[in-house]
Amino acid sequence: MFSRFDQIQKKSGGNKYGRLQYLNQLVTEFQNSENNDAKRQIVANLANFAYDPVNHEFLTTLRVHILFSDCLNETDPSMVEFALGGLCNMIQQPICRQFVLENLSEKVVSLLNSSNVETVVSALTVLIFLLHDPKIKNAEIIAKVEMLAERSNQVRIANLAKLFIRLAVLVQLHLHSAMSNYIVTAKAATAVTNSLHGSFTAPGSSDLIVFKNSRFEVHSLSPDGLQYVTEGKMFGRIGAAKLFTPKGENKALMVIVTLKQDVAIVEYDNGRIKTLASRNISENFGRPASNGILLSVHPDGEIIGLRIMSSTFKCITWNRATSKLSTYSLNYSLTHLSDFVFLHGFATPVIALIYGDLVGRHVITCRISLDEQEFETEQRLIKFVVGPWSRGHIEWEAHTLIAVPPPLCGVIVVGCSSLLYIRDNSTISTVSPPFLSKSIVNCYDAAPDGLTYILGQLDGTLSLLKLEIETDAEGKVTLSRMRATILGVTSPPDSLSYMHKESLLFVGSRIADSKLLRLNSLAVCDETWTEVESFPNLAPIVDMVLVDMAKQGQGEIIACSGYGKDGSLKVIRSGIGLYELARLDIPFVNRVWALRYITDEPYDNLFIMGVVGNSTMVIKFQENQAEQISVDGLETAEQTFVAANCHAIDGALAIVQVVRSKIQLADASLDGRKLDEWKFPDGGEVSLASCEGTSGRLLVACRHILHYFNVCDGRLQLVTTRTMENEASCVEFGCLSDEGVGVCIVGHWTKICLQLLLLPSLEPAHTVYYEDSSVIRSALMCNFESNMYLFVSLADGNLIFYTVDENSYALVDGKKVTLGTDSISLKMFKTKNTLSILACTEKPTVIYMNNNKLQFSSLDSSAIYYMTPLFTSAYDNGVLFTNGQCLTIGVVDEIKKLHIRSVVLGETPRRIVWQPENRLVGVLTIRIMDLPGNSSSESSASNRALHSANAPPLRRTTLTVDPNSAINEGAMNVGTEDTGVDRSVETHSFLLLDQNSFEVLHAYSMSPLEECTSILSCTMGEDQNPFFILSAAVITADDTEPLQGRLLMLRYERDGQGNSSLNLVHEKEVNGCVYAMASFKSKLLVAMNSSVLLFEWSDATGLQLVSSCSLFVTAMHLKVRDDVILVGDIQRSIAVLKYVPSESSFVEEARDYHPNWISAIEVIDNDYFMAAENSLNITISQKDLQQQPVTESQVVKSAGRLHLGEYINVFKHGALSMYSYAGISSLVSNPIMIGTAEGSILIYCQIRESHFRILNDLQRCFSDIVPDNVGCIAYDSYRRYVVYEKNAPAFGFIDGDLIEQMLEMPRQEAIRLINGWIVAGRISPERCSNITTAQQIIDLIEELSRIH
Repeated sequence: MFSRFDQIQKKSGGNKYGRLQYLNQLVTEFQNSENNDAKRQIVANLANFAYDPVNHEFLTTLRVHILFSDCLNETDPSMVEFALGGLCNMIQQPICRQFVLENLSEKVVSLLNSSNVETVVSALTVLIFLLHDPKIKNAEIIAKVEMLAERSNQVRIANLAKLFIRLAVLVQLHLHSAMSNYIVTAKAATAVTNSLHGSFTAPGSSDLIVFKNSRFEVHSLSPDGLQYVTEGKMFGRIGAAKLFTPKGENKALMVIVTLKQDVAIVEYDNGRIKTLASRNISENFGRPASNGILLSVHPDGEIIGLRIMSSTFKCITWNRATSKLSTYSLNYSLTHLSDFVFLHGFATPVIALIYGDLVGRHVITCRISLDEQEFETEQRLIKFVVGPWSRGHIEWEAHTLIAVPPPLCGVIVVGCSSLLYIRDNSTISTVSPPFLSKSIVNCYDAAPDGLTYILGQLDGTLSLLKLEIETDAEGKVTLSRMRATILGVTSPPDSLSYMHKESLLFVGSRIADSKLLRLNSLAVCDETWTEVESFPNLAPIVDMVLVDMAKQGQGEIIACSGYGKDGSLKVIRSGIGLYELARLDIPFVNRVWALRYITDEPYDNLFIMGVVGNSTMVIKFQENQAEQISVDGLETAEQTFVAANCHAIDGALAIVQVVRSKIQLADASLDGRKLDEWKFPDGGEVSLASCEGTSGRLLVACRHILHYFNVCDGRLQLVTTRTMENEASCVEFGCLSDEGVGVCIVGHWTKICLQLLLLPSLEPAHTVYYEDSSVIRSALMCNFESNMYLFVSLADGNLIFYTVDENSYALVDGKKVTLGTDSISLKMFKTKNTLSILACTEKPTVIYMNNNKLQFSSLDSSAIYYMTPLFTSAYDNGVLFTNGQCLTIGVVDEIKKLHIRSVVLGETPRRIVWQPENRLVGVLTIRIMDLPGNSSSESSASNRALHSANAPPLRRTTLTVDPNSAINEGAMNVGTEDTGVDRSVETHSFLLLDQNSFEVLHAYSMSPLEECTSILSCTMGEDQNPFFILSAAVITADDTEPLQGRLLMLRYERDGQGNSSLNLVHEKEVNGCVYAMASFKSKLLVAMNSSVLLFEWSDATGLQLVSSCSLFVTAMHLKVRDDVILVGDIQRSIAVLKYVPSESSFVEEARDYHPNWISAIEVIDNDYFMAAENSLNITISQKDLQQQPVTESQVVKSAGRLHLGEYINVFKHGALSMYSYAGISSLVSNPIMIGTAEGSILIYCQIRESHFRILNDLQRCFSDIVPDNVGCIAYDSYRRYVVYEKNAPAFGFIDGDLIEQMLEMPRQEAIRLINGWIVAGRISPERCSNITTAQQIIDLIEELSRIH
């Protein structure tokens, strides 16, 4: 039966890695053997080992589950039986379960048809353990199992089949009746929408404020660069913001306007953002202006001008004394208002406006008069009086106004080909630099002198505009000339902030990485800068794929990001990065210590390693060279339990070593001689040992006898001995003073308990008993942010942590988390001065404190079984660790949850797909293709490909490429300086990249007439070799919808010499554009124009149409899960289809009849669906389970709606860390990753209805008192669902970002608040049977926070 570690210890002398060595030999023998009988016997042996959970750690480390999966393809029935039996035995192990679910589910289902009874029994058992996943509960699998239940004459098979059906029904009913919606941000938006510079935090300070969707970051400039100060979060998407300094003050304030027309004035006050005044100024008429919100502030800060709706101009005044905002409105008749600014140099407020009409563009000025007589009424009006000057018929494409401050004053009009300066009707100057016509100027910033301006263009060009002035005899300042020149090319800017004192320029971008540049000078002749810092930006996430390359439950997102030359793939991985710096191939090391030996430098240079087989190895490490040495005072014939540096006589350096039979003290200053030795009487043997830092204090356990030693004057001194009732399973030091007073931690084997013993007396201070628990294997006590914690690890992979009362040593507030399935070793280390704990196990986890909250983040590494800190001249704050196979030196990266790696493409990625069979990533891209006569070229991934090919020409087209015009509506106009003629067109390509190195293997280019629209990797028909299927269409501005397209089936192949090729297998022409594709029952399902089509494949006939359904305006989106087909119509929301094979037809099961412009869809399970639309909302729909089947389509019910405030482009099933998800799988289900155009990554999951009810109460209460709610905007107003004329409250969602803010509060304050709401009846704990206290509510929130 099952083994325990104490039993293994008795057999192998406490060495659990003897089992690993033996299993490794079996796996090696299997791989090297060519004898089928021998291989069959080895697989049977491994399957038997898999029966005992204690071996699962070793088996997954050796990847035996993958070995079993390979054996399922053997023709030998016995081999298949043993292999499937092994998988069945390991199926409770999370890594194995996820591997089978993702890679072997179809194979396991096919083995239900086996004639071998044991194989069928194992297959059914595996499927029962996978029932939590919806794809195992599909109709086809259930039908197969029902047939087994009815027809099998084997009692075991029939009973298991009936059990599967019963459990499937129960799981399905539970999911439908008891799940609600939870959404939380894993990565906040990275796209920079705006930036400001000024003295915001203090008078005279140089501050940079960066806006990202609904939040803004405040940074201050110091000699060390940008220093983060604070962050402001708003319940609203920020549309515009300006800094202004009120008259008579010396520190700037900030006005912020959201898209839902909330206006707030805020200031920085002692580390936080303080709201001075706020108000919602929305009205129930008009429509939003097409060019967004326009905001300008009077130079004296007296009036704020605002244009949000297309025909309404508003002015806002603010009184600091009363904190009151007053608004004034004017309905104007100007058409196409492009911009307005307040002008300098006038006694009364004057604005300049630029607008267009049928005859051209015009700039006019108006004086603003606020009607004083109507100050006390609600409806205050503005009067526009004709201003001092106007200018008609300026450049037709002029779009931006820049107010020029004194001494020059006036305004600069920015057009697409010229820059125009106007001061009055007679003072006009213009300049037309050739680079201006290449791309639109969309942002600018000014130097403090008001004569120098930096302009940013959409293509990334930065240019300098200088106003040169002259002064006449009367002191009047006039403009002599304007000069403009290019500074260079950087990321496409959406905002510029010039910090003149430091000559720094911040370039904020929505579609590329933002930059901090140091300008060498602002002289016109200077065109260079130095990049100081780059800020990674994921936006826009157009498409993404979730991959598990190592098949260990650690996922990665590969996202399509950026545009044009800044296009890239972003590889996003959860957890904390570990950089391997050096590796020593020393197998079977299970403990390691890094020490100092005969050196005057404060660096580690000696490694002592405990090796499997009762031996010790000593290695000297110097200048990146490792050499095994012998030290006279160290024992190498026995395995070391602990080794540490300490001080001997006169502070000389020494090493204390504990082995099985004795304790040794060796010199580490001169020659390594033995200084002292202690042997235990009566032949006692050490079972456990621990050392407290470099103090020389030792705890040594000889089974149930505990000894406390101290090193003093170069001698080992026994301080105390205690005989315990039970054998110790772990001994560790706790908190200890310099005098040796404190506690130690002891875990016990037989009667499982944890004791805190006082030092030096070893008297019990506190005892905790664990019933029905696994054995305690490790413990660690540490201080995080002034709080003492005790972490206790168990042999089954669970970790329990407590808060420790430092006076009484009582353990309170115990919590349990699951970090794996095997025992955990806890070790402390530092990274960048941050104290952290590494839980060494098959899936290592870093524990750290953030905002008074303990965080658990997976380490980006395979198994680690022992770790020690390493401090050398080359590796500051490094770590030394072993995985049982080798010894590795590494550095733990900065503590953060997501790590981003950029793969530069130099072209725009549009769609991405992963083909795990060949370890490939396929990407559809758009690049600028030069035409003859243009010498310019763009560096792109297509040009770096090892192999290139072109798609065959279209068989039927009358279109031709005109070099003097854009090919299609989306062609990019890059222009030329001499003629201004476009000599480049968009070319769409399919790139094939290696999934690990991201080397571009193949580039497959389409005709300049074609656009690639979708990509799919799948198997078709009976052919088990995967295809890449891409769709392309001819899309022109003249056609109301595309009329010509094709499907191309490509296959990647390798020959025996390692050469690869990408071959066109089949081409299918279609009469439209295929916008989306999906694999459906080994067939190809496509959404084309207004139809959904189903094709089947055969080698003889190729793709043949099987069925079609034409019920849509434009079917843009398509998702399949089991038998459910979900279609997203760009105008008519979603529809659910069902395919009837017997009739070869589609039936519409349900439809949402509300018109929505859908941007993304997903099937949550067979009855719940998710959709996002262009009004930045997310909705959950479900079939009406109470409605009886009828001949007509059902109307889907709304199960949740929420205004997200971000544009969703893609949904993907899965979680970045399946280990984190598995640990809370009892709380959540169906995790889905969400990618947005703003660069954020969100996670959606379903939670239990009982948990939803209590969290919804909490959300309602907490939203009223959210700390630091910038703008004081009502949460309910922000989350309201607004689409066209529909305005409804949000429902059905728990906002994880909101409720997890409670974890950032002091714990006792949060509990006090919740208890107050419970007493007031606003939270009803009785609505959830297992959560009745405030502490349990906090615990639930902490558990849910682990999903991200």
